[in-house]
Amino acid sequence: MTAVEVADHVSAGLRAVIPSLPIRTIPIADGGECTLQAALSAGFLRVDVTAAGPTGEPVRAAVAVKDRTAVAEGLATPCRRSPRH
Repeated sequence: MTAVEVADHVSAGLRAVIPSLPIRTIPIADGGECTLQAALSAGFLRVDVTAAGPTGEPVRAAVAVKDRTAVAEGLATPCRRSPRH
């Protein structure tokens, strides 16, 4: 589940017990998968970029930007190993 889905499910469970409970969800990710989605749900803007991958080759990626803060996930890919190693 994404951080947004978890927040929605927790909210629904709480409202099932206390319907009038004021709830503000703030999805939080741990830096892995779905981190970008959590930032976008918090009002960040998606920006598609080309970045240098771990082997120096260009890779397509996306970052979430808001004011002077940028959030990225999955910019690194597994490095290729030399056949000598």
